[in-house]
Amino acid sequence: PRVLIANSNLVPHWANWEHFNELDAKGLAMYGQMTAGSWIYIGSQGIVQGTYETFVEAGRQHYGGSL
Repeated sequence: PRVLIANSNLVPHWANWEHFNELDAKGLAMYGQMTAGSWIYIGSQGIVQGTYETFVEAGRQHYGGSL
């Protein structure tokens, strides 16, 4: 079987910076394409980078930008 996986895409009607910035302001978007966000194994680089980004965002939201 073939499977198509998409992660963090906006369809054309909403694919503009204004809408993205609205979602981002609500904490509902992350720019930069999370490498392993769709749970496809790509090796350690995606896991390390994704984990780092997660902890940075947790630090920003819950600890005033510092863990």
